[in-house]
Amino acid sequence: MTEEMVYTCKFGGSSLADGPRVAKAAEIIKSDPRRRYVVVSAPGRKTSSDRKVTDLLYAVHENKRLGLDSREALDAALRPLEWIARDLNQWEGFHKLVKDLRDVVHTTGVSVDFIASRGEYLMARLLAMYLDWPFIDAKDIVRFTSQGQFSPEFTQRIAAEELAKYPRAVIPGFYGAIPEGDIKTFSRGGSDLTGAIIARATSSVLYENWTDVDGMMSADPRIVPDARPIDKVTYRELRELSYMGASVFHEEAVIPAKIAGTTIHIRNSLNPESAGTRVMHESHRGYHPVVVGIAGLKGFSTIHVRKTLMNEEIGFARKLLTVLADEGISIEHMPGGIDALSVIVPTTSVLNREELIIAEIKDVCRTDEVEIEHGLALIATVGHGMWRTPGVAARLTGALAKQSINIKMINQGSSELNIIVGVAAADYELAIRAIHQEFFP
Repeated sequence: MTEEMVYTCKFGGSSLADGPRVAKAAEIIKSDPRRRYVVVSAPGRKTSSDRKVTDLLYAVHENKRLGLDSREALDAALRPLEWIARDLNQWEGFHKLVKDLRDVVHTTGVSVDFIASRGEYLMARLLAMYLDWPFIDAKDIVRFTSQGQFSPEFTQRIAAEELAKYPRAVIPGFYGAIPEGDIKTFSRGGSDLTGAIIARATSSVLYENWTDVDGMMSADPRIVPDARPIDKVTYRELRELSYMGASVFHEEAVIPAKIAGTTIHIRNSLNPESAGTRVMHESHRGYHPVVVGIAGLKGFSTIHVRKTLMNEEIGFARKLLTVLADEGISIEHMPGGIDALSVIVPTTSVLNREELIIAEIKDVCRTDEVEIEHGLALIATVGHGMWRTPGVAARLTGALAKQSINIKMINQGSSELNIIVGVAAADYELAIRAIHQEFFP
């Protein structure tokens, strides 16, 4: 790579939902010559009643799995891309790609990952044609193991080597390939991660993540109408907020950017004049407010375990965690006392299996009591400023007490970066508003 400053840009589905939006994205790209590597998602919804292209592609595979005719489903999935190609006057070069995909899907057995990835693939091909830029297939530079695990360092080596050959390029997000060459996708929202991977591989000083909002907000504006834009946030703060439900940015995408020291800039393609949110290392951020944001999720359950003299039994927690691991249950938090231990888990992992899980815990751990309680919501209050500011937990709990909200669980991480409280799901929205009012009056 040259020493010239390089930007990587990622455009989300909402920025590519129709021809005019794609043309606007291209205008943004061409307005700054430092924007040299572009990662794209599949086209998003034009209206709230539309289905996303990726969801429609998953439906194609489901039809094939069930032995149903997939032609109508594939037509529905490809239609938005065909409209965009016509709007951009690229249909002559694009229609063969669509025809080839139809032939492959209808005449061969293709994997769910292959079909799901075609929205990004075709969108990247189309944008490359419109910009007259090179197209690089993500399957050639983003690699997974045969077991489906992302290979970050292997990807870094081959992506850096390949991208160094191109002064600019368009790359599809969301997928890569296993060693055998088959397509493997990331989790939903994985195009953010692809963008960060490309930013690292190209030594980009800035990773612009273009979406349809003016950056991250201090809380979900659907719950808190007066939520404020966050101008700067650290990598760690962003990961905490993203993991706990702030869905503007995929939490795993922070990792490659942090390794490379790349600043992430979350921006609005529909309002490019907006300042957006910059994400950077804590040492570069400057002043740290006590709290930068509040995020949360519903859908958790608590497994309450009680046993007399539990604290004196060496290995009790290990046995309990082994049972949960054997049942495929992930753990969010595990507060405990002398004779009691509670485990916070996703409700979906235990729903309709309560009796089986309780019986297994009683058998292995020889407990006095085990019960599972549903209807828990978790709320994270996040900010680097907490560690140097006394009384943050008191303010938070006081704000909830004023609204008569009972705290079922509270956990402050050892880094003092966040405080997580568990409340009844029915109190979730009120709790978010109460905490926000306390720290953002």
